[in-house]
Amino acid sequence: MSTKTETAATPAKPPIIYKTQPHQPGIVFGMDAETYHADPSLGSSSIKKLSKNPADWWFDSWMNPRQPGDKETPAKIRGQAVHDLVLYGETMFDSKFMRGAEHHDDMTAAEKGVATKAANAAAAKVGLTALNAEVYDNIAIAGAMIAKNKFLSVALTGGMNEVSVFWRETVDGIEIPLKARFDCLKIKGIGDLKSITNKFDKPFDRCCIDSIVNYRYDIQVKHYMDARALVAKFVADGKVFGDHDAAYLAKVSAAKQWAWQFVFWQAEGAPITDSLIISPGNPILEVAGQSVTKAKANYAAYMNELGTEQMWLLESAPRELFMEDLPIWYAR
Repeated sequence: MSTKTETAATPAKPPIIYKTQPHQPGIVFGMDAETYHADPSLGSSSIKKLSKNPADWWFDSWMNPRQPGDKETPAKIRGQAVHDLVLYGETMFDSKFMRGAEHHDDMTAAEKGVATKAANAAAAKVGLTALNAEVYDNIAIAGAMIAKNKFLSVALTGGMNEVSVFWRETVDGIEIPLKARFDCLKIKGIGDLKSITNKFDKPFDRCCIDSIVNYRYDIQVKHYMDARALVAKFVADGKVFGDHDAAYLAKVSAAKQWAWQFVFWQAEGAPITDSLIISPGNPILEVAGQSVTKAKANYAAYMNELGTEQMWLLESAPRELFMEDLPIWYAR
């Protein structure tokens, strides 16, 4: 009599199907922002969400058949405008934007709306985007303040602007496509322009530090530093795409160390500026690295369990609420 040992079949992994294939690994020059953002590779914003709540990331991602979409808000338009001015100069800025409607305190909401609509229509006729006059003026002043600041004037100039890097990492059997886009890639540094609002009227230097903590910009720094570390290999392997200054890129590739420099400008009110640096070996990078590692582990775990064709649910068992879970002021 023969016996047959039965073994449980290994469940098949759920499918990983991309609607648009991630860009091949390498350094890309001249890629427009729309193409970069549409690529399904994980950028720093995705890494931030995945480190905290993968289900939240899925909802806003290309995997969601009812994805809300990335709306073009006034803040995003303002951010792009100041990037164009600071990174590329007045010629680039003027080729995209013009000064729009002026709003005065004695104008009614209806009058402001009419003025804005007329300015937008006039701009559209010549292929430009109208910026509210106050916003336009703030951007112009901020650009001048950065250009004339002896500490900041070279932070975002003299390098290679809006350079995209794509790469892959494998975690728990899942190949993860990743991406980063440098505002200004220099030989020994990475310059990054950030616009912030100071809602609570704090000293601006404190507001800049708080924004790094609140928006976890440290995660972006770590993620981009990882991308910067791959530049030399991509150059050596010939994985460089688009028109670029090969001699300058060779110098960037040869550098052994580099630092990160934030350049902040206040988007509402006085367009004041400040700057903060994160250098190699800074403990902030180690803390941020833990979040980056967690994000990739979360992504791999959900891909292994659910793939790209199912909703990523956040499931947790019901639990008792304890006093220790509540704010310290609750019992007072």
